[in-house]
Amino acid sequence: MSPRNLTRIFKKECGMTPMNYVNDARIDFARRYLESTDMGYRDIAQRCGLESAEALRRIFVRRLGITPLEYREHFRSSNEDIESN
Repeated sequence: MSPRNLTRIFKKECGMTPMNYVNDARIDFARRYLESTDMGYRDIAQRCGLESAEALRRIFVRRLGITPLEYREHFRSSNEDIESN
């Protein structure tokens, strides 16, 4: 199957391109790391298959409308508040 045909069929069946699917999976993994670890952005990006911390930032802003830093600050503080009670 050609890449073009795969993309067409994948989009028809899943409602998104293969690259969008992969990037969504990368974001899901990165969100888990941001919520549960103090790992640096470069390390998170690398573990999620991204080129750099900047690539992680671009994908986050494009898909979620916030930076990884903003995401971590929001969700880490919420988790810490729950744990302290």
